[in-house]
Amino acid sequence: MQDDMSQTIIIPDELPVLALRDVVVFPYMVIPLVVGRDISNAAIDAALSTDRILAVVTQREMETESPVAEDLYEIGTACTIMRMVKLTEDRVKILVQGVTKVRLTRYSMVRPYLRAKVDIIHEPESEADNIEREARVRMVVEGLEKIASMGKSIPMEVIDLVSTVTEAGRLADIAASNLNLKIEQAQDILETYDPDARLGKVRDHLAKELALLDAQARIENMAREGIHKSQREYFYANNSRRSARNSATPTTATRTSRRCAKRSQR
Repeated sequence: MQDDMSQTIIIPDELPVLALRDVVVFPYMVIPLVVGRDISNAAIDAALSTDRILAVVTQREMETESPVAEDLYEIGTACTIMRMVKLTEDRVKILVQGVTKVRLTRYSMVRPYLRAKVDIIHEPESEADNIEREARVRMVVEGLEKIASMGKSIPMEVIDLVSTVTEAGRLADIAASNLNLKIEQAQDILETYDPDARLGKVRDHLAKELALLDAQARIENMAREGIHKSQREYFYANNSRRSARNSATPTTATRTSRRCAKRSQR
């Protein structure tokens, strides 16, 4: 079930398209984007002049400078532009919020910016029973809380938010947007329509992240213990050498007694 946000915001049949190189935007996600390409700036201007809504999609290859339809994934996210700041003559920074998933079915324009017909992807109802769904949701929430406690950079407001979310699809999107996923992994989750299957994929990525963080913590502890052991060994060896030198070097009293013994022998 989609959030009320996608029901209150009317998504037009055609939208300006903003192509991104290195990030996948999910519904409910709020993210700043720095834009500098001419076709991207033109798409933003077109959206700002109407309803402030863009179709945000990811490129298949990051290096593509002037993407066309074939260079972009078919599934993206309709986003609202919340704020825009001009950085330089040809670079702007926008803050967007994901609203709902869309499929780009036909590009009606490629210059001066990309424009495409879009179909809203309506999420199917979860087929899992209440107990099973609650268990999956709880596992993902607890996983996010644990990786945050282990040093993963997840905003506290996200942790507070996910603890109140009961919808499998929405939780999956929020969680996925806060994991360091590769583009292909994030796009795969975005394109998984079934909410239970999508949450399952997020849970698998969380389990892997937890295992990596745990291994990293063990390695760091071993390294620290190794450093401390080396320092202790160096300290003891240094003290032993100092004690040995002190034992081998005659004291003033010892030298005096030796001289007196020699005089008495004369």
